[in-house]
Amino acid sequence: MKKLLSLVLVLVLVCTLFAGCHGKKLVVSQDDTTSDGPNTNYQIPENFDTSRDYEISFWTKNDTNMTQVEIYKKAIADFEALYPNIKVNLRLYTDYGKIYNDVITNIATDTTPNVCITYPDHIATYLTGKDTVVPLDELMAHPMYGLGGSELLFDGPNQNEIIPQFLNECAFGGYYYAVPYMRSTECCYINKTFVEKLGYDLSEDDCAKVYEEFVRIIAKRGKISAQELIEAQKNGTLEECWGTGTAAVISPVGKLRYVDEVMNINGGNIGQLSQKLYDTITGIQTGVLEDPRGWRVTV
Repeated sequence: MKKLLSLVLVLVLVCTLFAGCHGKKLVVSQDDTTSDGPNTNYQIPENFDTSRDYEISFWTKNDTNMTQVEIYKKAIADFEALYPNIKVNLRLYTDYGKIYNDVITNIATDTTPNVCITYPDHIATYLTGKDTVVPLDELMAHPMYGLGGSELLFDGPNQNEIIPQFLNECAFGGYYYAVPYMRSTECCYINKTFVEKLGYDLSEDDCAKVYEEFVRIIAKRGKISAQELIEAQKNGTLEECWGTGTAAVISPVGKLRYVDEVMNINGGNIGQLSQKLYDTITGIQTGVLEDPRGWRVTV
């Protein structure tokens, strides 16, 4: 029965969190296939046994983002209130790489989590393990316990309400091994004041025009050399530095090194603009702030 619950949680847990599913008792092997699909002894029971107690391990990222952590905790509390015989054990990580390494390590000892958030390419690696990941196709389509199932104790989405392109990223060999309930947003940030001081006109009313103009400005300006960065740090004009990425959102950089030159930036502290950008984009992602440009998509 633990096999079922580890998968049910992927589909049940408030439908906002998950992009991956694994479990020490979830049985599938990429190499063991038949003409009908992956060879698995996983069976969906006719009914969910509420007289038994179960525990599910859930590994996820963002222990440094307290807003995200509180969302996880509330989602789990809501889930456990609906299913009081299920206990969800939350384990938080600082980055996806550590989750990936722990899953890979634990495959050999048969101690992988039941559910975790992960990247699609990581799932492909997990599938090299024997009896590690179960395909979700049958469960997703199940009329009682699947997406939008009649026996679920919440109003969840059906498969037609999930953006197909996102769902396709979770498929390997023609079978789904995850659900895209958590998506990152990749954005391009422009310092309008700075750019306009350079003599360029950026219209706030036309995002496409802003982007095209910005690309043109970058092409004209060219790359910033390491020497320019060194000089900017020495004369005090290098006020902040940050990196962006799918999982990083906005990550401030406190120190840069080039050959023997070390550039300390803003005393190693998060700058005002970096913090504002981070708070704004995560606020929009989590629904704390308004979404004036319609970036959020319901899945």
